[in-house]
Amino acid sequence: MEQLSVSQTLHSGLNRHTSDVDDENKERKKLNLALDEIKLDKEDLCVITKEMEKQVFETNQQNTLLECQVRKEMETSSKRKGAASETSLELEAELKKEIKMVRGKVEMKRIENSTSRQVTFSKRRNGLMKKAYELSVLCDAEAALIIFHRKEDLYEFSSSG
Repeated sequence: MEQLSVSQTLHSGLNRHTSDVDDENKERKKLNLALDEIKLDKEDLCVITKEMEKQVFETNQQNTLLECQVRKEMETSSKRKGAASETSLELEAELKKEIKMVRGKVEMKRIENSTSRQVTFSKRRNGLMKKAYELSVLCDAEAALIIFHRKEDLYEFSSSG
């Protein structure tokens, strides 16, 4: 009798353990599915964000072009009416400011704002290192890059060893 009850106890304990493992596996599968959905949502958000940024940039360009056309039209109509030349100079100055908002040449002078200067340094440093890497891979060339920033910072890149 005792052997039967011990084996029954072991058997029921094994069944409970197997049930617990099955429940854990089900929970893991649910969590993995949820994690996959989150990853997909994050990727979708990145794609949507890039598309929206592109649309905003294109809209800003279109608005700038329309404003330029309107101002030119206003300038020509004011010249016809004999308006002062100061107005046309002011319009031209504003036009130049708005045209600078569109990505173009950057004036080569020291950036006074330290935060902007640091951000620009980091972005350009990373871009320069990426270019050195690309050059080494595409042209099978050995490239080395050393950047000293301030007195304490040293950044280096080497394509070999």
